[in-house]
Amino acid sequence: MLDTCILIDFHLIESKKKHTQPIHKSLRKSEVIRNYLLKGEIVNKITLWNLLEYRDVLEKIIEEKKLIENGYSLQEFSEGRKILPLTPKELEITNKAKENIKEISEYSHLQIIDSFEELLKIYGELGITLLDAMHIIHAQHLKDCQYFVTRDNRLINQYKFLLKTLNILILYLLLFSGIFRQFFV
Repeated sequence: MLDTCILIDFHLIESKKKHTQPIHKSLRKSEVIRNYLLKGEIVNKITLWNLLEYRDVLEKIIEEKKLIENGYSLQEFSEGRKILPLTPKELEITNKAKENIKEISEYSHLQIIDSFEELLKIYGELGITLLDAMHIIHAQHLKDCQYFVTRDNRLINQYKFLLKTLNILILYLLLFSGIFRQFFV
């Protein structure tokens, strides 16, 4: 399962290619993973929560870009969002991007397990965000899901505390791409 930040990278990569802009160094490892995914060499598992978070983050990126272009400062974003909501065309972009992610991923229905609330509480106490905790819990319980791949340093730093409860590996994007190349290509 790929973390939402990597899925957002895929959108940014597509946008840069469409506008013939160079791919920044920080996106190159995500581009490698994206290419493996497009070739069918790896499978990304997603749930409804992945898709909802992806849409929300993408909408926020589009919204913030629009606010900056219209002269709003960071402190004015809250008010600017009320004045300049996303247009139907901008919402269509987010929905199309969400559908693109669904097309290159394997959708898995959410499974609420008995210990779900307890795990959310434990992960929350470790400083893991609600959505990251939900993604990790579902990755653990998805058939054939071995990795949760992220580039979120906060999550990687918390990993050592999760070892007792996980049956998947949380891997940093750079490490995953190296492992994949070593064993699967």
